[in-house]
Amino acid sequence: MLKIDTIKGVNVYTYEGILDRQNCAIFFKEIKLNLSPNKKIVLDLSSLSYVDSHFIGKLFEILDYILKKSCSIIVVIKQDNVKDTLTTVGITKIVDIVDTTKKALDLI
Repeated sequence: MLKIDTIKGVNVYTYEGILDRQNCAIFFKEIKLNLSPNKKIVLDLSSLSYVDSHFIGKLFEILDYILKKSCSIIVVIKQDNVKDTLTTVGITKIVDIVDTTKKALDLI
């Protein structure tokens, strides 16, 4: 489930649950429905403990969509294995990853 909060003028999108094939499509749809151009966004995926190739592909798609809307974004990932996987596939060349929402809000 996607929860959206606004903290210090930044939209914080927090996802809690498993992002498998079915949930990834719902996740992306929810972001598209709630995204306004030129916003600052924190995508909090700190509850994820595992990612698969479908999620990785969908994350590239989501990030591309968000960046085309001229939004600034930082992703929150706590688990080292998830962070390592996303770094290996090149996500960190597109967006910064931090381990807490507070750090993300300080950076954005």
